[in-house]
Amino acid sequence: MNLYQTLNPATGQLIQKFSVHDDTEVFQKIEAVSRGFRTWNLQSVSERCEKVKNLIRILKDEADSCAKLMTLEMGKPITEAEHEIGKCLLGLDYFVSEAPQILANENYTTAAQKSYVRYDSLGIILGIMPWNFPFWQVIRFAVPAILAGNSVLLKHAPNVPQCALKLEDIFQKSGLGDVFKNLFVTNEVIQKIIEDDRIAGVSLTGSSRAGSQVAAIAGRALKKTVLELGGSDPFIILEDADISKAVEVGVKSRMINAGQSCIAAKRFIVHEKVADVFQEKFVSQITKLKVGDPMVRETELGPLAREDLLENLMRQVTESQKQGCVVEVGGKRIGDKGYFYAPTLLSHVKEGMLPFCEEVFLVLWRL
Repeated sequence: MNLYQTLNPATGQLIQKFSVHDDTEVFQKIEAVSRGFRTWNLQSVSERCEKVKNLIRILKDEADSCAKLMTLEMGKPITEAEHEIGKCLLGLDYFVSEAPQILANENYTTAAQKSYVRYDSLGIILGIMPWNFPFWQVIRFAVPAILAGNSVLLKHAPNVPQCALKLEDIFQKSGLGDVFKNLFVTNEVIQKIIEDDRIAGVSLTGSSRAGSQVAAIAGRALKKTVLELGGSDPFIILEDADISKAVEVGVKSRMINAGQSCIAAKRFIVHEKVADVFQEKFVSQITKLKVGDPMVRETELGPLAREDLLENLMRQVTESQKQGCVVEVGGKRIGDKGYFYAPTLLSHVKEGMLPFCEEVFLVLWRL
């Protein structure tokens, strides 16, 4: 059965397919990180940090290939992909420098002879990670967990399998292969994995629907969970704002990663006294964005990551128009190859309309 695949979103071309792991392979991987945990959690924090320093060195050496994999598999413009690897390296430096202090025992004065808080590891942490920031989301979840003495199983998004394998390879090379394994599994298998007695917790970044399902399974199994879900963040411009600066920041916040970010600005709420000038400047900026091949360094806006995301976006825009929203600019697919969509601005968005209630990967502006 083939579920995981590399499909270039800039061209629609299928690059490679990967078979999911069968039950035996899943069991072997869980057992492997379980054995790894039993040794790893006995090491000191300083010893763990040394292995993560190896990870930093290897990721730095392979930064270019990692960035290109991101661009190939989910369409992130190459300059943004490079910045994502840079963010990973900064994060790793921080984790290593701060872990000894963060994880140190905390002594307290009480009526007892000695009182302190000690940070113990939990066991195996299952990470269900998204495609939009395929390296950073994994690094920021997995490395702190590993530094705390845990081991990690990664279930990455099916459209970034080579990023998942690259991460596994980097962890292996750094000496962390016993406590970091990648899984290619269907959603149906996830329930069995969460319910496995060897799994101590689950960290998920994804949709509200996925979060609800994982939380329900983990709750029944009494497993700890961390959920980072979608959102529709407001960007509020008051009448005394620096409009040029607001437009500059707003465009970057909305259009980074082709708008595919849970923390991107999605609802622009503008004071009526500056609404017209803000819209004029905003439209001018987004229509100047260079849309095209994400491997080209001059490209500012790449394709959406998958065809189904493009189709859903087109549905959302069409339904929004039926509800009374106005497409001020964009609102259409670009070209007949790849999953490109024009930078788009909707106005007259009112409470209860689709863009107000759903997370949408395009610009919104509310009057």
